[in-house]
Amino acid sequence: MRLEPSTSPPRGNGARRQRVTLALSLMAVATSAYAAYRATRPTSPLAIEPMPARAVAVPTPAPAPPPILDEPADDEPPPVPIGRCADPVVASLVRPTTAADAAALRALLAEWRRDPSAPGPGIAHRRGVMYVQSEEDRGDDPPYPRSADPEASRVCGSATEWLHAEVRRNLAFRELSCEGNVCCYESSEYAPRGYLVFHHGPGDDAPWTLDAWIEVHVAALMPGYADANRSFVTRAIAQLASTSCPGEPDRVD
Repeated sequence: MRLEPSTSPPRGNGARRQRVTLALSLMAVATSAYAAYRATRPTSPLAIEPMPARAVAVPTPAPAPPPILDEPADDEPPPVPIGRCADPVVASLVRPTTAADAAALRALLAEWRRDPSAPGPGIAHRRGVMYVQSEEDRGDDPPYPRSADPEASRVCGSATEWLHAEVRRNLAFRELSCEGNVCCYESSEYAPRGYLVFHHGPGDDAPWTLDAWIEVHVAALMPGYADANRSFVTRAIAQLASTSCPGEPDRVD
């Protein structure tokens, strides 16, 4: 039996070509889709979109406290007003004083009371300072120390320095007023009425000096005791008026 070659294409080749064509088409579609995906996604898989910066509130520092000053900010000293001080008790110590000199004395005392380093009134060494205190009303049971007894003396020498400092210490808490060359502070229970007497030498440049410091206890006393204290002070002033400090130079410090 002789076999003749067939002129028809072998079976199965067409189906194979169709499958190949379909595979190529699918690959083309996949390649296009992948290309489109690559075009739309971020260039780097690790790229992260930055977060917007958050505003952070910075607290405002508190202002520094003002410095503590040893002296008042106001340079003007508290004024010493004009008062009624020329009582009969000190009438013999009143001296004619011009309004300008009286104002200068009040300004001097105001500054001395405000500033401990201010010089204040001077001390005339030959004249010294008259110191008179009536019997003290202590308000407690006796016996009292001798400092409560009546005193009258002319203070001289180094004791004037103590008296000068003690006067200023008293003025720090007393309501002081002045009339001419006499200044005073009021009495209260168990506290005396005080008088400070000053002297202004001749000439506009002459300093004010402290002549006398006088204290009279009259508050809370029966009229007879108060009058006795005033009488003692008046007599003591008259007795000390002509005295001085022997051996002291005629100078003011």
